[in-house]
Amino acid sequence: MRLASSLIAMAVIVAATTLAAGVRAASPEPRPPLRVVSYNIRHGVGTDGRLDLDRIAEVIRRLEPDLVALQEVDESCGRSGNVDQAAVLGRALGMHHRFAAFMDFDGGRYGLAALSRFPITASRRHELPAGAEPRALLELELAVDGLEKPLSFSCVHADWTSEVIRTKQMRTVLDAIGGRPGPAILAGDFNAEPGSDSLQLLGKSGWRLLDKLQQAGGKTWPADSPTDAIDHIAVRGIGEVVAHRVVEEPTASDHRPILAELTLAAGQAAARPAARNVVFILADDHRHDFLGFHPQAPEWLETPSLDRLAAEGIHFANAFVTTSLCSPSRASILTGQYMHHHRVVDNQRAVPAGTRFFPRDLQAAGIETAFVGKWHMGHDDDSPRPGFDHWASFRGQGVYFDPEINVNGHRRQFEGYTTDVLTDLAVRWLKTGRDPAKRFYLTLSLKAVHYPFEPAPRHRGRYDGKPIDWPETRARTERNYRSQPNWVRQRRYSIHGIDHMETGPFDKDPVPDLDALYRRYAECVQGVDENIGRLMQVLEETGLADETLVIFMGDNGFHLGEHGFYDKRDAFETSIRVPLLARPPGGLPAGRRVEAMLLNIDIAPTILAAMGVAPHPEAAHDGASGLAFLVGKKPPAWRDHMLYEYHWEWNFPATPTLFALRTDRYKYVYHHGVWDLDALYDLQTDPHERHNLIQVPAFAELAERLRTQLFEELAASGGLEIPVRPPAGERLDQRKLP
Repeated sequence: MRLASSLIAMAVIVAATTLAAGVRAASPEPRPPLRVVSYNIRHGVGTDGRLDLDRIAEVIRRLEPDLVALQEVDESCGRSGNVDQAAVLGRALGMHHRFAAFMDFDGGRYGLAALSRFPITASRRHELPAGAEPRALLELELAVDGLEKPLSFSCVHADWTSEVIRTKQMRTVLDAIGGRPGPAILAGDFNAEPGSDSLQLLGKSGWRLLDKLQQAGGKTWPADSPTDAIDHIAVRGIGEVVAHRVVEEPTASDHRPILAELTLAAGQAAARPAARNVVFILADDHRHDFLGFHPQAPEWLETPSLDRLAAEGIHFANAFVTTSLCSPSRASILTGQYMHHHRVVDNQRAVPAGTRFFPRDLQAAGIETAFVGKWHMGHDDDSPRPGFDHWASFRGQGVYFDPEINVNGHRRQFEGYTTDVLTDLAVRWLKTGRDPAKRFYLTLSLKAVHYPFEPAPRHRGRYDGKPIDWPETRARTERNYRSQPNWVRQRRYSIHGIDHMETGPFDKDPVPDLDALYRRYAECVQGVDENIGRLMQVLEETGLADETLVIFMGDNGFHLGEHGFYDKRDAFETSIRVPLLARPPGGLPAGRRVEAMLLNIDIAPTILAAMGVAPHPEAAHDGASGLAFLVGKKPPAWRDHMLYEYHWEWNFPATPTLFALRTDRYKYVYHHGVWDLDALYDLQTDPHERHNLIQVPAFAELAERLRTQLFEELAASGGLEIPVRPPAGERLDQRKLP
């Protein structure tokens, strides 16, 4: 097995030597070459006439590729069993996938696809001149740490009937991708032999056609007795071609796959690790604006430690979660994946078997790992989880006082305020519980500020009498609900709505009045801030501060009256926005504000990249590394929109299944399974999302375009398969009558 299937990975991370000024990283061994495969799979039908997509997957798996260009791919076509072949292969191989259709066919669509072990930051479909059939080019931009510019990977399937048409198609291909900066790879079934007019265009445009294939005389078709060399890989801005061969596979398809092993050009090597150690602090239900320095924070809120983190590091002002619910969001942080990939869809059930969390990759690189605090996935199970050398956690939501904590498999009773107790345990491990010769990764996952909000006695009442600037959307007025979906108004009267919570003791609802709830929430934030300050002080006293990356984040947002809610789950801004602060090791720019969208699925690849560790091939991150932001640079390609998903819960039925696409300006929300309106908001003119534009004729075209994009991206990522789970846990479905 290769040491890592990653273009930017160091083959071996050698134990680093600590210096007062930071980390002296050992020189990396040569990185393994990039493995690229092109394979016309003939929609899974082999030369024996048998449809067998598992056989195709096994052929590709044996080649251990980083990138795969696939031709003749079906999406939900009757002839191939009505399956999404790109999604099936992507899941089977643990790779990201994208599909581009040529045409509708047999109840579905027919086209080509690409698989990648690197996060896909952009994908484009380019129409090509039609021949015997419609044709298209699929272009991907890939986020690869250590590259100054994105890696471009494109897949093509040219016409088989006419060299004139193929030449026109190649000109369109070169017009589409020829001007892209950075290294580029073009692969596919060109239906042309080397020396043909269409392939000569590549050489004239600065591309190198890899035409000296080994084995089978360079012939790829037909697979059982090849006579033609029509499948090719071309490169630009790539270093050395280590190997290039036809794979001896006569049965799985009517084409044989080709494999190229490539290295980067000089000067494209990855940088040394940006941090020797990482401390990741996660707060629960912490709003994005409950930071003392935030312009939208209550003017009386005091968070000196969080303010200091921002002043000495970076404030990611547009940080979001892809599912605003505790367990799914935490799983996304640890896997780097959307909910529809890690399948942790609610707070009631255990993590699916085989789920891979990124700390396992750190362990494999010799880094000592620890988890202290709220795990929550698996609810009542507090047993140690894979990936952590040290474990201290509790069942489910836990309690605010005198917690019982499972420390490395042994339950112990502790006295005191839980935020203090957890920080004590983290400090103890930092000082005496770890091997000081090793690098380390520590997660401190706090219970606060989850409902019911119980501050430490020393903070309780601190903000009594302070003025509260309630959001305008809190009011139960016609203006606030005139254009909103009906479920939004109805949720006011659910367990997560402010008109239910104020019904008083008759229905034994333990929620206090909203004024008290707001102030207790702020006082819980005070305890979080105070303990972050304690932890930072220990890092300084032990000499670790200058070589440790510290990250603070909330697992999801939280409404405090917005739209009549006090919870999360939905796709409104105060639900999906989270605080995200990072203080890189000493010597890097401080006090920066980053406006780019960072997501919870970016945390895993970012921490791995910062520590110089390659993700395991099975990781299949949906997110991308934000390392460039941490070191004061801007990635060459970054997202301009995000996807959001939430699945209806039997336990809390007021919020429907919904999917959303959010750009820098607009947000489109699709509601599934309810007879109700969808939603479209202009975040620039209506930042509080009071006015739903979905029925405004002037925005109909925009709504349709965003809806189409949303469903195309969900389909390409396998996000349209909604799991149905048996009911579990308590059902809180009562509502106050309006």
